[in-house]
Amino acid sequence: MKFKLIFILTALVAINMASCSGKDGEDGMDGVDGMDGIGIDGQDGANGVGFDELTQYGYITMKLEGTRPDDVVLQDSTSFKYTAITPGALADGNRVIFNGNQTAFGIQRFLSSPDDSFQQSTLGIFLSVTDLGEDSQSIDVFLGVIENYAVIGDDNKFFELDQSFDIADDSVVKSFEISNLSFDESTHHLTFSYSLTIDAAENVTGHDLTISGDVDATPLEAITN
Repeated sequence: MKFKLIFILTALVAINMASCSGKDGEDGMDGVDGMDGIGIDGQDGANGVGFDELTQYGYITMKLEGTRPDDVVLQDSTSFKYTAITPGALADGNRVIFNGNQTAFGIQRFLSSPDDSFQQSTLGIFLSVTDLGEDSQSIDVFLGVIENYAVIGDDNKFFELDQSFDIADDSVVKSFEISNLSFDESTHHLTFSYSLTIDAAENVTGHDLTISGDVDATPLEAITN
């Protein structure tokens, strides 16, 4: 009886609502289209913690030209701009040493924030000069190493480049040029451009490989007793 009563009450409410709904009117006119909203570009975010400290001592750029191991033309360029800033790393990778009329520089930079195991893509250059800035200036030593660098092509293929070079070894370095070498002893601002070609038999591509770029760095002088 209870369920029957509920059914009847429900039916009566439905009938009453139907009888109270009058005849539908005609559709109204379409509303006017709204104007497109105007957005404002957000500001660039702040650099992450530690970014300024790791990049304040300058960079080394690197351009690779040649042919890949799969015989495809190679064009690649990047900038190594991160400096490890522990004392040991600075002694090896961001230092100037004065020894009479000789000046030596050790410049190492990371491709990304330095890390013990995951961010070890690096480019290091060691340069020794006699009579820096004088008419008698000469390059005594120029050597370097590229470690764990992934050369990524536009076709989504890559290969790893690990390469050392020393201009004293003409079986590896076929040609070498350094230009615009400048060093300010008061600010320690060092700049120069470099270019060298590695023999085909001495690099992973199996073809002559030209490596060039610019150094713009601020090496540090160690305080010794």
